[in-house]
Amino acid sequence: MTDENQRPEGRTGTAEDTRERLVSAALEVFLERGYSNTRVQDITRAAGFTTGALYAHFKNREEILAVALVREGERLVRNLAHQMENIDIGTDASIHL
Repeated sequence: MTDENQRPEGRTGTAEDTRERLVSAALEVFLERGYSNTRVQDITRAAGFTTGALYAHFKNREEILAVALVREGERLVRNLAHQMENIDIGTDASIHL
């Protein structure tokens, strides 16, 4: 390798890219199969990684579920906030949750 910023052959993306792909794949597989029917190997296969890659970023399946739930919760809150910005509730309207 002549460029010191090049990655070794076969490695692409950053650690954050890998983590993101694993979380996205986990969400897909959890939704498709359910948490209790999802194995770590199902997640890594869907993401295109080895189980070692998953364990390099997460302690276990429970941790990747927790990260996925937080990420999706934050996404939902952002979407709701965006929708609320576009509502004209007027002075007499009330919001019921």
